[in-house]
Amino acid sequence: MVESQLPVGDAGEFVVYGFSPDGGWLAYSPRRIFIDPDYGLETSTINLLSNTGEQIENPIDVSRFEGTEGDVGYFVRLSQNSYWINNQLLYTPLGSIPKPGEGTMGTSIPAILDPFSGKWEGGWIDTLPYRNKILPSRFGVNEIAVSPDLARALYPTNRSGIVLYDLLNNQILWKDTKFAYYSGNIARWSPDGTMVVVGGLNLDISDRVVSLISYSGEKLTDVIDSKFTINPYPLRDLAWSPDSRLISLVISNSPDEIYIYDVQQQKFLYRCPLAGLGGYYRKMIWSPDSKWIAVSDLDSPFLIMNVQTGDMYRLLDHASIAVGWSDKFPIEWP
Repeated sequence: MVESQLPVGDAGEFVVYGFSPDGGWLAYSPRRIFIDPDYGLETSTINLLSNTGEQIENPIDVSRFEGTEGDVGYFVRLSQNSYWINNQLLYTPLGSIPKPGEGTMGTSIPAILDPFSGKWEGGWIDTLPYRNKILPSRFGVNEIAVSPDLARALYPTNRSGIVLYDLLNNQILWKDTKFAYYSGNIARWSPDGTMVVVGGLNLDISDRVVSLISYSGEKLTDVIDSKFTINPYPLRDLAWSPDSRLISLVISNSPDEIYIYDVQQQKFLYRCPLAGLGGYYRKMIWSPDSKWIAVSDLDSPFLIMNVQTGDMYRLLDHASIAVGWSDKFPIEWP
């Protein structure tokens, strides 16, 4: 079984990044509790497991990241906001380690990792204009959404608002000074890299919105705006179908609901209740053929939904958070 191939760290936990976009690799880090007394940094590795059983392990060195004032260093944190940018690179926020006696909640910084070499990439992050460099980790924000071709970055600014930046030509393609990140915010690029969808707060009208922005910097539409029937709403999760045609959103209600949005038609197709789920995280994973969605939360039922019919099936009564769906991994190794 796949589970037998994944040794846990001495903390008994994983930082799991899920499957690569092509479904061929699973990336994870055994989480360890040892803190180096000289640097205050958690020691760890980045591990890869292929669909053929090949394993790669590389040490992670976080000594290049300087702690902010009041922090002594950074560590690889458990985060819903970690994701594969493309088949070669991972985006992962790093959590800070506060000085002794100064609390347990530090800040969070964005970082890009090559799991095949264990090397950090993305030195350009610190050069982005107007970037808000320090974001409290308690907000759980996706600090930077990087396009699969590494040519675009969407990020919050230190002057309020968000920016879509052209990394190749060093220019701002789009900005909205009335758009702010809020708790539970999510920004995701479509798998084909042509659009990015982002949720936030419109400061002008104090209302929450979800906007769709093109690769060239054109605002295509507001998926959710002030006319949305559930207002205000907490956005629990957002995910693209692998064919980049549909967006699924988990909206807090009683019970929570999945909304399916058609990008081409620019309209919601339907919504489906998520009865029985507890917790707060609400993670959605699409099947590779874009026909099914798996929905999970901590110690909650594991559900899958048929996207074409809206039918919901309950597979497990108690499960953890799903991190990926691949049709290339065998149940048993050859």
